[in-house]
Amino acid sequence: MSTLLQSIRLGVRMLRKYPTSTAIALIALSLGIGLTTAAFSIVYGVFLRGLPFPGADRLMRLESVDVAAGEPLPVSYLDFLEWRRQQTSFEGLAAWYGSSINVSGSGQRPEQYNGALVSDNLFDLVGVRPALGRSFRPGEDGPAAEPVVIIGHSLWRQRFNADPKVIGRTLRVEGNEMTIVGVMPEKFGFPLRQEIWVPFRMDATGMERGMDMPVQVFGRLKEGVSREQALAELRAIAGRIAQAYPKTNEGISASVTPYVEGYTEEMRSPLYTMLAAVSGVLLIACANVAMLLLLRATRRSHEVAVRMALGASRSQVRFQFLVEALCLTAAGAVLGLLVAEAGIALYLHFLEPPSFWMEVRLDPEIFLFVLGLAMVSGLLAGTFPAFQAGRTDANTVLNDPSRGISNRKLGRLSQLLVIAEITLSCGLLVAMGLLTRSVLNLQRVDLGFSTRDVFTARISLSYSRYPDTASKSRFYDELLRRLQALPGVASAGVVSSLPGDMSYPSSFEIEGAPSEAGAELPKVPVSTISPGFFDTLGVRMLRGRDFGAADREGSMLAAVVSRSFAERYFPGKDPLGRRLRVVKSTSGPWLTIVGVAPDLAVGQLVSSDRTALFVPLGQNPINWVSLVLRTRGAPSEMTETVAKEVAAMDPDMPVFAPDTLEQRVAGQRVQYEVLGTLFTILGFAALFLSMLGLYGVMAFAVARKTPEIGLRMALGAKVGDILRLIFRGGLVQLAIGIVLGLGLAGWLTRLLSAFLFNVQPWDPAIFVLAGSLVAAIGFVACLLPAKRAAGIDPVLALKNE
Repeated sequence: MSTLLQSIRLGVRMLRKYPTSTAIALIALSLGIGLTTAAFSIVYGVFLRGLPFPGADRLMRLESVDVAAGEPLPVSYLDFLEWRRQQTSFEGLAAWYGSSINVSGSGQRPEQYNGALVSDNLFDLVGVRPALGRSFRPGEDGPAAEPVVIIGHSLWRQRFNADPKVIGRTLRVEGNEMTIVGVMPEKFGFPLRQEIWVPFRMDATGMERGMDMPVQVFGRLKEGVSREQALAELRAIAGRIAQAYPKTNEGISASVTPYVEGYTEEMRSPLYTMLAAVSGVLLIACANVAMLLLLRATRRSHEVAVRMALGASRSQVRFQFLVEALCLTAAGAVLGLLVAEAGIALYLHFLEPPSFWMEVRLDPEIFLFVLGLAMVSGLLAGTFPAFQAGRTDANTVLNDPSRGISNRKLGRLSQLLVIAEITLSCGLLVAMGLLTRSVLNLQRVDLGFSTRDVFTARISLSYSRYPDTASKSRFYDELLRRLQALPGVASAGVVSSLPGDMSYPSSFEIEGAPSEAGAELPKVPVSTISPGFFDTLGVRMLRGRDFGAADREGSMLAAVVSRSFAERYFPGKDPLGRRLRVVKSTSGPWLTIVGVAPDLAVGQLVSSDRTALFVPLGQNPINWVSLVLRTRGAPSEMTETVAKEVAAMDPDMPVFAPDTLEQRVAGQRVQYEVLGTLFTILGFAALFLSMLGLYGVMAFAVARKTPEIGLRMALGAKVGDILRLIFRGGLVQLAIGIVLGLGLAGWLTRLLSAFLFNVQPWDPAIFVLAGSLVAAIGFVACLLPAKRAAGIDPVLALKNE
């Protein structure tokens, strides 16, 4: 132990003796360890920690699958009931339907919470008991059951001041009085991020197949039953259902995936790509530190020779150099934790995890990871220099001190490390360039409408209070009349989904259009809009007319299509007066096209497909809508005014998600901007470290070749000859690294292709720009040592020789 402490003290003293190289090494290690720790913390929190329940590894997500398309589908409620009745592989199956739920009463302002309609066994199957009260009882999801509700910890705190006597009190949920029977523990949000749970209370006896509610399903595997066995059984059940109900279930199978994996599939590729990229940056940092330590060992060759002459063994010398490397990486790990904390804070600032179990933090497992990372980094960085130091020939160095440098060869390993560094930095810079261009393209994308001075908010009509078309239409007519009469409002409208919101295309068919037997019908996003919606966004019809007050129940069913829709499905023809219908489980009514609108960014902004179908709110009243108001003043000041108008009509209806349209559209770019920023940091960090390594190798080569350079200059070599001598090795490494880096970029950009917008993964301009940037900075890294070599005084260089 005393020997170890003595080695640590000596190691710390050596670090202080060489402050410049120590500072450079600490910067490299803190970047490498910090970025890797931040990335691992995100991956661990999202994928690896898992659900905080006992036996959570046996919880599985069950989905229907369209076999022909290979795509997952929501499970129909009737299919769920059949699965639950016939299966034997699970302890039980539970279903849920995510929904924002209006909560009012208790003399407080109505609010909307993220909630779920659930089957009565959900909490029992998860294995988590309420902190107060009880779970749902069997049968409480039936149509005749008493209305009960379970609330989350945050809702309990906000609306009931954490009153422990809340059980048995009533809460107005969607306009209905419900009895609170339970309060869930803090941080519980199953299935995803729910705060209130209401039983289904559905009667399956009168449901028509294809018209029932789509639900999400999970189950807990029985002990000893594998996922594969459960999947085989579920597929067999799906096959029997398809035989019994071919009209709705033909070609529909089933899938079984671990619960967390089932809800994080789309996040895996970018996050694991990020982890691989930052791990590469850490390897670059370790390579740089190894070369710095090797250079330091070269300078200390005389010291090492003296120690060996005094009796130190080669293993003791190697141990001392390894301890120094570990001391360096320990200090780098401490600084790296600060970098990691900043990186995690930045990630959480822009992207809130979508599920309650995804807690990204520096917990004990992460500290163990950092400890292991520091040890591995220290061994990677210190092993080669320690081995080289142990090879010192004490007699040779003491008899001729100059041989300490000339015999110390950096060798092929250091050159290969530099090439690897350049390769990775070039690949990351290409990814950075493509993502940056994607962000710029998103900022310049033509939305087809004006976002300035537009206020947006959402409302949700209670199904019990507004059960039919007439009641919904009356509400929307009166609401729009009130909003348009406000002094600060120029125009107002209603839409089912705002630009940038997720939209699910619906199948449709055109009257009289030929179709092949068995061919899949085309799909198009369908938006429900009110009269005045186009005017509010500053959109003018290209042909035909907009919707009006006459487009309501009982009149001719109307539709408006986008220009792209008209050009694709009615090329060279007039679409006005043509009929189409949206096809669900059974064919819908025919709609007559009355107008053609400009192409608008409906649905996700990243989609380049602008085909769209619009139907009038008066003929298709829905419960979930977004309000859009063009204002004469600042739109952000309209929240209270709109909330008062809605409350005057329905005191139980909250106005939620108030925002400006500009901010909502900008929010759709956030994940691209975060990913672009991340790869910008990684790219420049890798470039900085790789150029530092290239500079170190070149500087070392100059130091090693000083006697040779002096001799060449004494024999008449010109400055250009010396520059070529030094440049040759560095430029070869640079060229090889750039070529390999561009190849790496081709593989890396394929993984990121889902995050590219209007830019090809093989964009030649980005590849050329990234390669040129690496070449230019690499040239400077080679030039500085080369200029120093050209300025060597041959007399001084040959003095020691």
